[in-house]
Amino acid sequence: MERVGREDVEGAAALINYFKNHARRVYTGLYADSTVDNLAADIRSYLIDKENIWEGTASELHSALESEYKPARPEDLAKSVRAIAKRSPLLRFENLKRTGTRRAFRLTLENAVIADIAVMPSPDEEAQTNSTNSETHNPDAPAHRDPEAFWGETY
Repeated sequence: MERVGREDVEGAAALINYFKNHARRVYTGLYADSTVDNLAADIRSYLIDKENIWEGTASELHSALESEYKPARPEDLAKSVRAIAKRSPLLRFENLKRTGTRRAFRLTLENAVIADIAVMPSPDEEAQTNSTNSETHNPDAPAHRDPEAFWGETY
């Protein structure tokens, strides 16, 4: 029979703490609110109110943006906004021409809705289209096309 010593218990406690720490990290990653995500949502709301575009300095944005998730310093807010813009295809960050000590930038919220305008045919046009389609339709033709002709090569 093997005896359990003080070193064994301390090692087990360290191992338990290690796994507890990782369990906390996983839980936070899966279920906790992200400060950066909440800041991104506040910036999105702010830009929508400003008709999707804003220009100014970090200090101006810091004083204008109402968010409990913004960093305490304007410089840190600008860094956070740059990081958000890098990972979001909907937020564009552009540095503007520097004038003296003023370092301005532009934030643009891209339109996420992409829609084509559908033009409904008149009843006469629809009837003509249906009659043309029925004349050219060949029921013996295969239901699919050659994938090489469609894609240019097989995959």
